[in-house]
Amino acid sequence: MTDSSGNKNGKFRIIEVSHWTLEEPFLKRKVENEKQEEFLNFIKQIIKDGKNKDFICPIMDPSLDKEQNIIYQSQKDPGISKSAIWWNDKFERFSEQYESRMGTIYEYALLQAKRLEKKDVTLRELVDDSRELGNYWDSFKSRHRLEMTASNPVGDFYDLANLSKIVKDPDKIYSNSEFVLMGGAFYCFGKENPIMQASEITSPSIGYLMGIGWMSLRKIK
Repeated sequence: MTDSSGNKNGKFRIIEVSHWTLEEPFLKRKVENEKQEEFLNFIKQIIKDGKNKDFICPIMDPSLDKEQNIIYQSQKDPGISKSAIWWNDKFERFSEQYESRMGTIYEYALLQAKRLEKKDVTLRELVDDSRELGNYWDSFKSRHRLEMTASNPVGDFYDLANLSKIVKDPDKIYSNSEFVLMGGAFYCFGKENPIMQASEITSPSIGYLMGIGWMSLRKIK
């Protein structure tokens, strides 16, 4: 895959979840608390509603070139201070061929569930305490500052918690603005702002210092 900005296959992953059923083994694991049960139930509902479509997503946070175009390159400054609406518009223009757009809360949850299925993360790390999954203030290796892209690898992905992810909430489950922040940023604590925590974006036209857009692309068959 080569997109409109010249990025090649290594910067993206195909997330294959369309074959999932309610009988997936990872959905039947024993839970320790209500938050864990809520996450697994959310994935089950996504499957019941037929929203578990295959998609493509980047493995790192986006950066911006001198013309303010989105790029995905390692060891770059992440693109900060942009609004949810700005990211939404930019993502739609990123790749016409692959029908790029801002990722939804369903896709973001499916990505985490895929990582759970692969045992790259634990259920507890996703919903209870994510400090070991990325750049939180209380992470063991934290340098207490915003890091460059492609830092802190976990499985095939990078940049968890360096910045919160801005995603679409099309059914307004968590936000009337249709945009939410997922997880926390480098100055947050992993137990207070775990990866799957959703926070409402009340002003989608205002730039977010702690948030960065998360993109999804359509899988081409």
